[in-house]
Amino acid sequence: MLLLISCAEDPMGAENRFALMALNQCNHGQALMLVDQAIERGNAENVERALMLKAAILRDRGDTAAAEALYPAIDAAWEAAKEKSLSASRRERDIQMFIDIAQAERHALGLDATCEASAADQGRD
Repeated sequence: MLLLISCAEDPMGAENRFALMALNQCNHGQALMLVDQAIERGNAENVERALMLKAAILRDRGDTAAAEALYPAIDAAWEAAKEKSLSASRRERDIQMFIDIAQAERHALGLDATCEASAADQGRD
């Protein structure tokens, strides 16, 4: 119990962490639901991370236009959390980092890194 009390708060936020886990397993729908929850009720830093992660989820499932539509919100959330402006290169690097993490985890789990096999399986249901 003492360990739980002394633990620091998850810097990513629980919903964001679970969303990343869902993304790792190609469950884009659940991942989007979780980041939307983080955006609704998170602190400024968790919201900024949730928006970056949401852009990564959208891009990972092939919806680049929807990911890019989030850029103004990402930039505003970054400024609110960090009190400085976000460069385009940093935004792209952070979004790609989430995608890279998910693809590496999929590879480690023996899943298709791009979720194409998952998408094909869902199409057959």
